[in-house]
Amino acid sequence: MQFDPHHLAALSAVLRRGSFEAAAGELSVTPSAISLRIKVPEHRVGTVPTRRGPHCSVTRSVRRAARAGLSLQPRPGTEIRKYQDPEIPMFAKEALNYTAIPLPDRADLSDDEMCSAAAAFHEQMRRRHTVRDYTDRPVPREVIETCLRTAGTAPSGANHQPWHFVAISNPAMKQRVRDEAEEEERRFYAGGAGDEWIKALEPIGTDADKPHLTTAPWLIVVFAQRWGTFEDGARFKNYYVPESVNIATGFLLAALHHAGLCTLTHTPNPMKFLNEALGRPASEKPTMIIAVGHPAEDATIPSVAKLKKPLEQISTFLE
Repeated sequence: MQFDPHHLAALSAVLRRGSFEAAAGELSVTPSAISLRIKVPEHRVGTVPTRRGPHCSVTRSVRRAARAGLSLQPRPGTEIRKYQDPEIPMFAKEALNYTAIPLPDRADLSDDEMCSAAAAFHEQMRRRHTVRDYTDRPVPREVIETCLRTAGTAPSGANHQPWHFVAISNPAMKQRVRDEAEEEERRFYAGGAGDEWIKALEPIGTDADKPHLTTAPWLIVVFAQRWGTFEDGARFKNYYVPESVNIATGFLLAALHHAGLCTLTHTPNPMKFLNEALGRPASEKPTMIIAVGHPAEDATIPSVAKLKKPLEQISTFLE
């Protein structure tokens, strides 16, 4: 099922003007689908699932053309290419249907190539470190955007993608987040956490002071969306929210590391202040603050951070 949005936009514009003579193709409507019949250069063709409904812009255009008395019958033998209207939101009540498409991407590696690729990725990720000391060297917004797009490709329960990322570079906003986070941290270290928890943190060397929240050029706050809403305001439930958001966060951390950046995952407890500070709705729960940037020249990590459990302790194979 293929479409070319450039040709479709031009064709829709022609239909809106009430003239069909200049169109380079034809439209037809069936009870089950909207089809665009138009020849396009092969390199301009993409593949997407079909969505349909009474609010589709193509449907509206065809109805306008029909009212104007235009004939939109397809030419015999022309190629059928179906179009997904970008105006229909992901979760619209009229678009909750299943449509299968061919697998659009696949890897074709030999066993040796797979082993080499896995080893190379492991070597890269082995060099990832949690860093608390940053320079104020700027990081282009484009880098952060691309890494967030990578996070957005993560699998999720029912494909609801129940996450939202707030990326902050504004100094005043970073200072507000730091002030409120440190207030929670002071309560934590003053007795809010149990003795066992504080003892477990001693090898990491953390305390209530969080300068990285203002020094790092970017903070990314991760929110989990507990429910969503249709356009009419009715709620729909999200599924496996913690699991989905955690997977997306892992994608994000890997993408940032791949881009040559360092990160620190920070979880002040509680984190409700972030909803008000960042203007996020009650349906979202903050899960993490990620500091992002370049390491300072004198950056250090705790020695214990280099101790990783061996494969035998983290995995079991049943063959």
